[in-house]
Amino acid sequence: YQRRVHGERYNFLKNIQTDLIPMLEDGGADQIIMGSWDTRTIVMGSAGSGEQLKQDELAFVDGLVYGKRRWMFLTESIFTKMRQKAKGVMEPASAFQFFEQQFTELKEDFDLGSRSLPYMECNQEAGDLLYVPSKMYRITLSLKDSISISQKLIQTTNEGAKFINQRMWAPENGVVPTSFAALVC
Repeated sequence: YQRRVHGERYNFLKNIQTDLIPMLEDGGADQIIMGSWDTRTIVMGSAGSGEQLKQDELAFVDGLVYGKRRWMFLTESIFTKMRQKAKGVMEPASAFQFFEQQFTELKEDFDLGSRSLPYMECNQEAGDLLYVPSKMYRITLSLKDSISISQKLIQTTNEGAKFINQRMWAPENGVVPTSFAALVC
């Protein structure tokens, strides 16, 4: 039934490995290195669900396969300014609570959106591919039941080294992963 009703969306999801990923790899030349499968995520959420305000170290692309999602972005410097200016308002909250309560208060009472405190906002529709730069603060809210594919991007050698070190071990802390512990004895 799902295949018949949403045939084009089903095919997009089914062919993501062979269509979207190679397209991104070819278009990125030598500047963007696509990570291994563990950097890809299938994101599903019902209407009203979403992520709290957060930041990722790596840039990523998000392709919405089905549904509709609302995004709001802040640069690192604007987030820091807002955090200092509106400490009581910028408490952890669900995406729904943020957009229903905090977002309006931040705009009306703390000048979010003014020339000195700009933000970016968009709605992502099925078929839209969204690029999110590294270290950008973001919050997302599913306006409809949604499914997307997210792919992290490693854009510099330093990002690649950090990405690998965080998953294998933390040399600056002397932490050795369990799978390598026997080698250290």
